[in-house]
Amino acid sequence: MSQVREGFLRRPAGRTWYRVTGDLRGPRAPLLLIHGGPGMPGEAMEPLEALGAERAVVRYDQLGCGRSDWPDDQSLWRIETFRDELRDLRRELDLQRLHLLGWSWGGSLALDYLLERPDGILSVCLASAPFSTALWIRETRRLRDALPEVACRTLDRCEPVVTPRASSGNQRRTPRIKPGLTTAHMAKRARGMSRVMPWLMRPAAWRLADLASRVPPLRAAAFEIASMPYLQRHVCRLDPFPPSVMRGLAGWNKEVYRTLWGPSEFLATGLLATWDVEARLGEIDVPALITSGRYDEATDEQMRRMRDGLANARWVRFEASAHIAFVEEADRYRQVLAGFLDEVEGR
Repeated sequence: MSQVREGFLRRPAGRTWYRVTGDLRGPRAPLLLIHGGPGMPGEAMEPLEALGAERAVVRYDQLGCGRSDWPDDQSLWRIETFRDELRDLRRELDLQRLHLLGWSWGGSLALDYLLERPDGILSVCLASAPFSTALWIRETRRLRDALPEVACRTLDRCEPVVTPRASSGNQRRTPRIKPGLTTAHMAKRARGMSRVMPWLMRPAAWRLADLASRVPPLRAAAFEIASMPYLQRHVCRLDPFPPSVMRGLAGWNKEVYRTLWGPSEFLATGLLATWDVEARLGEIDVPALITSGRYDEATDEQMRRMRDGLANARWVRFEASAHIAFVEEADRYRQVLAGFLDEVEGR
């Protein structure tokens, strides 16, 4: 059985929780997992820790979500914060040679980090990762517009309400740092959400959301419910959602998500709205494995363009998956990933 240890990286903005499965000083280079979101902890990536018997696997919750501290400071939620956090975590754990795996937003962060040309990165796995917000929104809007008519009608009606208005520029109060959630707290939240989620996935709930959306104060809630068929089709197709995915949702800090991204996967209004590194993909020359699902919001068009833009990349599509192939097809995903990592080190 793999050894496991947990700890915290301490920085002025707050503590970052991490977990190491396996031996960091083993013969094979460690794998560092960078979770999606933004603002959603790395619980869904738990199945990848099974690789800890072969090489160390490091999983962490980015600042502001999950078990890490939750600073009440909106100015922190920018890509530089998380790039610096990644760099400091490498230093804390002495990760001189390693592989990166970035899922979704975590893949975007990995790309941004690799463009700094850091030393010691042997390879990168980009799991359903955006590289151009404009392209991502074009593709996800296409998927969104193919949802059931009742959901589309509700989303159209509610989007003006959930789109953030310009800031007034007023100074906020002195920020506070709140401790993150415990594992037990996230599990308890997840159990409660698991009782409600099956109802939200039913057409009857979407019809009620349509009715509620005609009442302005209820439109934010109606928007969330009307987004459920998108989640069901293009994020995770397992029914019910596995406990690890539910714990990730339970530890989600939506302020981080809205500040950096926006109200939904198909509506980007945050600081990443203009983010685009497609023209610079060729600068990244480490071996890259791109993964996505057949039903993924990270569509084939996006993954094909990323593969063609990178200097040394291959793309594997998982036919029974949406956005979380390492959960939806866990065994095959680990097999493909382990083979890629071994091949890179064998060179």
